Amino acid sequence: MNAGEDHILGELSDADKDALIARLWRDLQDERARSKELERQRAPQSGNPAQDSGQLLKKLQQASAGKRSLRQVPTGFGLRLSRALDFVSARVLITIAVLIALVFALDFTIGRYQQYRLDQKRMAELRLQHAAYEGMLSRWSMSRTSRIRNPTG
Repeated sequence: MNAGEDHILGELSDADKDALIARLWRDLQDERARSKELERQRAPQSGNPAQDSGQLLKKLQQASAGKRSLRQVPTGFGLRLSRALDFVSARVLITIAVLIALVFALDFTIGRYQQYRLDQKRMAELRLQHAAYEGMLSRWSMSRTSRIRNPTG
């Protein structure tokens, strides 16, 4: 019940509530009687509605089984096909995962190679710079020693 229904019931007197309950009870009894009458009219001459519904269910199952047998794939085949599709999808996923791993490994390898080449280039530049400074230093020291030995120059 919601608040609106609570408010309506709260305004009714006890006699009105009793009358409402009695009217609802009569309506329920009338609907039950009408429902039983409809079941009795629908029931076959056997007089057992439960048995009739069971027969109707059997007829429906037989009719659907007849239609299904015309286009039904053998159960073993369907099961094998399902497993095969699972295997194929698993193989595809594994293949994709391996390819992604290979791409990452290749990227790592390329990065390491580029770093190695940059290190080699820096070392070559440092050697060249060292050789240039060494030659400059040796010339400077030679000119200085020659000045010291021969001050008149």
